[in-house]
Amino acid sequence: WPTENGDIVHRWTLHNYVRFFTQPAYQKMLFRSFWLVSLASALTVLFSFPFAYFVATKVKPSRRLVWILIAIIPFWTSYLIRVLAWLHVFGDTGLINNLLTGLGIVSAPLEFFGFGRPAIVITFIYLLFPLAFLSTYIAIERINPTMLDAAADLGARPWRRMLTVTLPMARSGIVAGFVFAFIGMMGDYATPQLIGGTNGTLYANLITNQFGYSLQWGFGSTLAVLFLVAILLLVVVLRLLIGGVDQAGEYTGGFTRQRAPVLFVYSVLFLIFLYAP
Repeated sequence: WPTENGDIVHRWTLHNYVRFFTQPAYQKMLFRSFWLVSLASALTVLFSFPFAYFVATKVKPSRRLVWILIAIIPFWTSYLIRVLAWLHVFGDTGLINNLLTGLGIVSAPLEFFGFGRPAIVITFIYLLFPLAFLSTYIAIERINPTMLDAAADLGARPWRRMLTVTLPMARSGIVAGFVFAFIGMMGDYATPQLIGGTNGTLYANLITNQFGYSLQWGFGSTLAVLFLVAILLLVVVLRLLIGGVDQAGEYTGGFTRQRAPVLFVYSVLFLIFLYAP
């Protein structure tokens, strides 16, 4: 239905779809949002994987719940409050740039830590970490430890066991974390609006503007439908790429008694990142 003079006209038409496909600006906005959110989702999975691996394999089963609670407690607060916390971290007068200029490391505020796309990506990683962490953790925790022991007995080094056993068996959880983070980021309009500055507008902001300032409800609905179709196509493509989903397996309670100081330090630093704002 089109919108004329702020009123919805109950007349079936394809004008809104024609408008989207004939004006490259809307398509560029969708592709740019897909690229930025894909990057942020991939980084979220990448940074959460070592922490999930540490908790699932290096921590005793009786202590894993404590680590999980410590990781997710910051996310019990309001989503908007957590975004506003990062609002004071970024910017030319934000905490990071003030610290760098105050210590004399840089002479002028760094654009990277200003309001823009890098700030959006960092904030997205912080906000959507629990989804990627929990899905990856569950997948890794249900890997049978005897398979890793068998690979070690056959001479596989740790990095090779990671590439040939752990990652393939945990791929369903990794991809699920990516999809969960991607959907959450694509639908988030508050973070780009508050953190993104003038160059941080994403597709979700374009949709909300149609229902707000523009009063183009019909076109906004069209953008939302195309957004759902794009998400569905992404899920189908990922499903084809990873193939069938293996059976998750049962919880074994096993863990590696060998110390992992590097993973421990990384996990502590990651928790500091979660609590810092």
